[in-house]
Amino acid sequence: MRPDTVRFVKQQDAPPHQMWFVTCDADGGSRGLEQWQWTVVVSPDEAGRWNGHGVSGGSGGPLLRGRPWANLGGNWGRDGFRAGGTVEDAGAGIARVRLTDVEGRAFEDTVENGVVLFSSDEPVAMRMRLELIDSDGRVVDTDEWGFVEE
Repeated sequence: MRPDTVRFVKQQDAPPHQMWFVTCDADGGSRGLEQWQWTVVVSPDEAGRWNGHGVSGGSGGPLLRGRPWANLGGNWGRDGFRAGGTVEDAGAGIARVRLTDVEGRAFEDTVENGVVLFSSDEPVAMRMRLELIDSDGRVVDTDEWGFVEE
């Protein structure tokens, strides 16, 4: 990792946690310099120190498709739900992203610096409906997000 390239793209308070979307460049060896990105949750320990826990991430930088879409990663289970990632606007004016689980619970975030973050301490029921919403409140596109373990 190249410390001089670390960029904190978006932060969201989710008491008692915080979520961050972070990017940096790293030496990919024979592949050269690579962009990395992570969604991270940080939580205070008993002594009040902040500890980071990875939610999702990887190398390769934002994936572009040339159409509006969200490239999200996350985790979920008994301890709740955390997710985040990049939003490709493709000229559609995407202002918000909404996730709705199969039981009707909705989570929404505003696109900031091309990124959205979601957090809940309550478990969610997968699959989720993903809606890309423009600044006029119109749903521009929908998709499914997440997978169901059998």
